[in-house]
Amino acid sequence: MLAPPTDPIAVEFSVSIDTSVYPKAVVFRTCYAFTDRCYVWLKRVEGSTMSVNFARKNQGVDLTELKGEFANTLIDFALRDSIERQTREIRATIVKTALAEIASRSSGSS
Repeated sequence: MLAPPTDPIAVEFSVSIDTSVYPKAVVFRTCYAFTDRCYVWLKRVEGSTMSVNFARKNQGVDLTELKGEFANTLIDFALRDSIERQTREIRATIVKTALAEIASRSSGSS
């Protein structure tokens, strides 16, 4: 009989995240921002809930501080994601207009 799978890290703390509140891309960006200080392992718990598991790279790092920073960074990336989605069309229009202007200048100078 096969042994149940184990996590690749010795988990020191976990955070449950509802991906209906925080999109997966936001969770991944947030986790990546912590890879300089922690080993991170993601697991689906059930439905739209995922577990983010942490192990410190440096045992001198305060766990309470890491948890608080993770929560704040999650909100930061969620807000950035929301703003990006809300302004996507405006930014595309600005780029399209700028490229059209450059193209018209280039064709006029030939």
